[in-house]
Amino acid sequence: MKAFQITRKTQAGMTLTESLLVLAVGALVAVLAYGGYKVASGNVSEKSAVESTARLLTSIKKAFGGSGNYTTNVTTANLAKSGIVPTDFKSDTAAGTVAAPWGTGTSMVTIAGTGTAAVPVNTVPVTLTNVPASICLAIMSGVEGLAEGIKAGPAATIPPTNVIKTPGSAGSYDAGAAAAQCGADAAIEITLK
Repeated sequence: MKAFQITRKTQAGMTLTESLLVLAVGALVAVLAYGGYKVASGNVSEKSAVESTARLLTSIKKAFGGSGNYTTNVTTANLAKSGIVPTDFKSDTAAGTVAAPWGTGTSMVTIAGTGTAAVPVNTVPVTLTNVPASICLAIMSGVEGLAEGIKAGPAATIPPTNVIKTPGSAGSYDAGAAAAQCGADAAIEITLK
């Protein structure tokens, strides 16, 4: 008589525990990758905001006051129509407005020269409104070298009154005062010379 031989088949596939472990590791990797992406994209946004603002200020200086002779033609409407606004800012030539590339669409750029053709002035204020807290400090410190003076304050206070950089060649940038003004959406006034 033939003996029955019992053979065991080897198990193929993964157990439920192994499957759950693979899913948990995958979820952890996804969470870490998303966190790294948010940090990296935040840094890019901050850097982009500083570079955009610096390009705008440089364009204003070159177009309207190359030698520090700002007149009443230095207005937001003329800025919008000039064709010098960096492309990431939104110029509306019909309305004579310039919107900043950050925020919810209410971040605006205003500029108003106070000199006249007969009596030009050496400086002109450029105000950025509704600057998000996430980029406020970076903008102020990033454009400090272009600015004669910087003031900042809450978005509701236009023009801002808190001095961040004292006007004048010996003016120094106050990082502590700058940080104190960037708690919520802020207004930043950058005085160009």
